[in-house]
Amino acid sequence: MGMRIAALHALQEPAGRVVVTTARAAMQRLPSRAEQLQQGMIIAPGRALDESALRTFLRGRGYVLDDRVDEPGEAAFHGRTIDIFPGNAEFPVRIECEDGLVKELRCYDPVLQRTLASLEQLDLLPTDEALAATPALSGELREALWDSERGTLRLGASHWLPLFYRHRLATLFEIAGDVAVLIDAEVPAQVDEHDRRIADAFAFAADLLRSERRQGSRTLSPLEPKRLYLERSEIEEALSDAVTFRLPADTSGKIGEHLPPLRANGRAGKARAFIGEQRAAGRRVLLAAEDEATRSALIARLRLDVLGIEQLKQWSDAVELRAGTVALLPEDLPQGFML
Repeated sequence: MGMRIAALHALQEPAGRVVVTTARAAMQRLPSRAEQLQQGMIIAPGRALDESALRTFLRGRGYVLDDRVDEPGEAAFHGRTIDIFPGNAEFPVRIECEDGLVKELRCYDPVLQRTLASLEQLDLLPTDEALAATPALSGELREALWDSERGTLRLGASHWLPLFYRHRLATLFEIAGDVAVLIDAEVPAQVDEHDRRIADAFAFAADLLRSERRQGSRTLSPLEPKRLYLERSEIEEALSDAVTFRLPADTSGKIGEHLPPLRANGRAGKARAFIGEQRAAGRRVLLAAEDEATRSALIARLRLDVLGIEQLKQWSDAVELRAGTVALLPEDLPQGFML
């Protein structure tokens, strides 16, 4: 969920964005733009940092406090040094503090414990949309959804997500704003299928609730599907101006050759050789990494600074690049490709 929160947060930036999603994901209601902005924390060198407040923030945003961090969503406090692995990042961040102020921010390799790059700022986001809004719960609702022994929400609590927020949940289309929408020709059928599954799940949950209550259980009633998902009329309105296209069943040689992910902590020699081959062939090479820490780590590990790296702001900037240019793009791509 941390990656989804990060993606929604990125939509608040003024730079152009391309959002690729599924019909199922687009049908889910989400916290509004204003509520998302209230759930994060910015940490930067020179700023004050209250350790107690940070601990409270992390616990309330889904982070696990441990002796060391190995995976996203973990944090560790060691005196003046605080390690946090943001839910949306590829590497953890080490915060050095002195006299209540942040002295330095560095991303590092969690295995080798080696510094990869210095950071100017850390945008710390929640790892769980429901947990981030837990303070709004009270009375019987909190009792039903909060596991006091584990100190966190009960499993499945996100099915009552609308109850965590004072205002109506938003839609992806509202958060994205006035944008062009392209849909695959199969989307209407996918919407129908997801609608059917939602109705079946609600009917099953309602039957289960009746059975449990006959046995004295005080289980919360399942929310109506329209509280959690867009209704058919809303989907039709959102897609009324969408452009429909159809991808060919066999995309080999047509859309592009798929490439394996290039990780900043991967095999540097092989990656440098590949980049060299593409430059020699006159191709433009774009390295995509959403956060500054990963971009800096890629430059350092692959020793790309000697090539005069171009820093792009958006995809359209790549069109003007000269042959053989290597550039960095602030995007998060799970899969590379070659055109």
